[in-house]
Amino acid sequence: MDQVYLPKLRPPGFSVGDFVEIVPTKRKKRSFFTHGVSSLETIKNLVKDELFDYFEQIDNVIITGSFLEQGFKFNDVDVVLVNNTKIDKSWENYFQKKLGIDIHFTNLNRKTLQQGLQTDPLFQMMMSKYIAKKREIFQFKNQFNYKLLDLHLLKSKTILESFAGLTGKEKYDLTRNMIAIQLFLKKEKLSGDIVDKEIERSFGKGTIHKLKENMVEKEEFLNKFKAGYEQTFKKIMAGLKNGAKPQ
Repeated sequence: MDQVYLPKLRPPGFSVGDFVEIVPTKRKKRSFFTHGVSSLETIKNLVKDELFDYFEQIDNVIITGSFLEQGFKFNDVDVVLVNNTKIDKSWENYFQKKLGIDIHFTNLNRKTLQQGLQTDPLFQMMMSKYIAKKREIFQFKNQFNYKLLDLHLLKSKTILESFAGLTGKEKYDLTRNMIAIQLFLKKEKLSGDIVDKEIERSFGKGTIHKLKENMVEKEEFLNKFKAGYEQTFKKIMAGLKNGAKPQ
C-alpha cells in the first residue's frame, strides 16, 4: 500500500505499508441520476466517472454548477459530498494533477443540504441542475434568513459602485445574484433558466448577451438595476426589523 498511488479513502483493514496486489480492470458502467441535465460532453463524462470512482465509499456525490452547462467555459467543478467525512485538501491536488481541473468540494449531511436549499437562493439555483451517484429527493419551502440575504445582496452592490471596472461575466453574475434574491423573496423556486428569463423580462430582451459581452448600455441598465436593488434592500431591511415574511 502507498508504493503506487491509491485513493486515501482506503477500504477497512488496509494501513500504510501493507502489501497489496494491483490488478487492472475494465471500468464498469456506472448508473447515475441527472436532474435538469439533458446531455453531457464525452470529456465531462470522464470527469464524472473519475469522481464517482474515487468517492465510491461516500454515500452520494453530487456534481453541479457551471460545469454542467453546454460548452467548456467553466472555471472549476463544484462537487457536493453527502457524507460526514471531513474534506481532505489532497483531493483537490489529486484531481488537478490527474485531470488538470480545479475541483471545489463541499461536504454536507442531508439535514444541512436541506437547510441550504430552504434558505439560500444561490445554493438553490445551483442545485437546480446536477448529476449524482444516486437519486436525491428534495422537498422544501423557502425560508427567509434575512441576514444571509443581506450579505448576498451586498455583493451585487458592486455593479453600482464599480460598473466600469467589471468584466461582462462579473456583471452578469452580479445581476443574476440580485434577481435570484428577488424571486426567492417571492417564494418562487429557482433555477438558472428561471433567473435568466427574469433578467430578460426586467432589463429587456437581449440583456444577457449584452452583459456577457460587456456591451450593455450603462445609464439605462444602471437606472433599472438601482431601482431593483433598492426595492429588494427595503424588503430585506423590513424583514430584519420585524421578522415578518414579505407578501
